[in-house]
Amino acid sequence: MASVTPQEYVEEVLRLVESIPEGHVMSYGAVADALAEQSGRNSARQVGTIMARHGGGVPWHRVVTSSGRMPPGHEQEARQRLLSEGVPLRGGARGHGPSEVDALMETGQPSRTAFSAARYRAAHQLIEGGSIFSDPLAVPILGVPPDAEQAPHRRGLRLFIAARTRFAEDALAAAVRNGTRQLVVLGAGLDTFAYRNPWPELRVFEVDHPDTQAFKRARLAAAGIAVPGSLTYVPVDFERESLADRLVAEESAFFLWLGVVPYLSRAGYDETLSLIAATPRSEVVFDYAMPPSSMAPERRAALEARAARVASIGEPWRTYFLPGELAAELRARGFDELTDLGPAELAARWFGRPDVPRDTPGGHVIHARRSGVRPGG
Repeated sequence: MASVTPQEYVEEVLRLVESIPEGHVMSYGAVADALAEQSGRNSARQVGTIMARHGGGVPWHRVVTSSGRMPPGHEQEARQRLLSEGVPLRGGARGHGPSEVDALMETGQPSRTAFSAARYRAAHQLIEGGSIFSDPLAVPILGVPPDAEQAPHRRGLRLFIAARTRFAEDALAAAVRNGTRQLVVLGAGLDTFAYRNPWPELRVFEVDHPDTQAFKRARLAAAGIAVPGSLTYVPVDFERESLADRLVAEESAFFLWLGVVPYLSRAGYDETLSLIAATPRSEVVFDYAMPPSSMAPERRAALEARAARVASIGEPWRTYFLPGELAAELRARGFDELTDLGPAELAARWFGRPDVPRDTPGGHVIHARRSGVRPGG
């Protein structure tokens, strides 16, 4: 992916800083990380230069160094502003030692790739008018005008993200019509379904890291989006806790698992899928990537370049599947109804492209369902 121009990068940095909620901070490095995939750039020093030269019109005081130091030359004003927003500082307004922010911004910040996916969903609303997937909350919750996503080389990923969400929510609607009353959103990020849920009888459980949930709740408050009574937050630090210890699935449950599987280790994927498969009448929708070795050189180079970008921000791709092998694994776990859409099926259904060859490798989204009916029963 080509880098954005220097001026476009300045604008992206300022838009992101504008979106940092009151009472939260980010480091220069975290700002760079959050924009790395879209921009092709990743330099904390460059972000610092941009803030020093152009940051006067945004909440500049919410960006600090990785060690918690205030913006140089404006330490006293930054301390006063952060204290007024409830950010705990060592030594109060006068400061104390080199690190002054007690809970540095890695706490309360979203996954970088989750923020990226939210930008693409919001951009689809503005660029294509939500023609594939309509979400009136996508732009407000983001808090950043996502116009940088208009670049032509980002169109494919933007439409894939819109299509996978549309596919998932269409499958969920069918499940609700068939009596499902529990939705579990795994790795919810900035997903907005729970806040526009049209079915009062459907209870939604958002599962994510506590830091991502803290950032999301701050964004919801800033955007004036109400948290419905049908929603339960399930904070899980997967480094220390098991999802099985925090979540009780009903006999019939739908699991939304988008933008997560490629980043899991195979062991992490197996553990989560085992929990889903243990639910008698479960359904799950997730997306997955095919291995680079299955692709022609040009596609392989593009996939490896994107994998390198997400790895550079600390969220590498770890797990790949071939469609036939994945289908066999899911059937072995009791999922007897599978719908797998690859590039050709997605293009024909939503992109107006029936000419894409059926064996074209690329991103897939799959819906797997356990009907609860025993073979021969």
